[in-house]
Amino acid sequence: MTHPYPAFLRALAAFTATMALLASSQPDPQPVLSVVDKLAIPDLDARLEALVPDDPEPFFLLGEEVADEADSPDGLRLARHLYIVAYEIEREQHRGRPLAPSICLALRRIERVEDARAWLSAIAGALDPRYAARDWSIPADDQPDWRTALKAAEMLGLVRAGEGLRALPLRDDPQVVALLERYGSNLGPTGLTRIDTMIRRWPCPECHNERSVRRPTDRGNQTRLCNTCLGNPGPELSPAELRAHLLLESRLLKGARRSWSAQTALDDAAPLLDPDPDALAPQLAVRYDLDPSLRYWRGGRWVAAPDQPQSESHDSPPPVP
Repeated sequence: MTHPYPAFLRALAAFTATMALLASSQPDPQPVLSVVDKLAIPDLDARLEALVPDDPEPFFLLGEEVADEADSPDGLRLARHLYIVAYEIEREQHRGRPLAPSICLALRRIERVEDARAWLSAIAGALDPRYAARDWSIPADDQPDWRTALKAAEMLGLVRAGEGLRALPLRDDPQVVALLERYGSNLGPTGLTRIDTMIRRWPCPECHNERSVRRPTDRGNQTRLCNTCLGNPGPELSPAELRAHLLLESRLLKGARRSWSAQTALDDAAPLLDPDPDALAPQLAVRYDLDPSLRYWRGGRWVAAPDQPQSESHDSPPPVP
């Protein structure tokens, strides 16, 4: 009788050799790119390392370059860090803050949340009265055209009613898209994606939103309730989703919120942000998980001292592939 182990060992050796050959034939993994590598700014890493926290202007000017090129959360994070450090250096040097209002407005340009944008404008106005006027602190195109706002609100209503075909032309309007991208955070993290899904899903594929269908029977054509939408076409929205839609429509159409109950329904009684210039850096540091005390760029990260080893840094996250 032949012992089974030699055959098993030969098969195992052949399998191991095959796996080694397959592993050697795999392409090399793509290198992990840091945020500096992703931005089309010449010598960015060297320019970041050359920054010295004794003058806010180089931080601010480089922040503007990064903000102009940034198209990812990592890029915007780097721009915000540069802006906030510039703001803090300006504040600590007691220079009368000639640059601080410009930093506020620069932060405002890359801010997506409407309330935060208004807060940054208010701080700029508190620092310099010239920025308190509408034509200084708020660009002319900041207030949406009422026709565009009406189209966006109408689109939301059509989406909720399951009228995807009628909502689609409005969703494809570039001005409506820009407006929804600006205010879309009110709909939650998947707001526009969720809207697109609802547009594709409806109207009802069976009854086309007629709520009933006619089917031939031995007794002639009979009308019965649609099996797909059960006579109630349109997406199923959770109470939170419905509330978010209605609140966004209220913002777009500038609905009146003169009573305390209406204001509470709008913002869950969130406290108003005081436009205190000294609170800007602490507030944004918490919002974006930044540390303004880290002012030297070393080894692809922000550190607290020019000779601090890279391993001791704790601000910037590792590069995202």
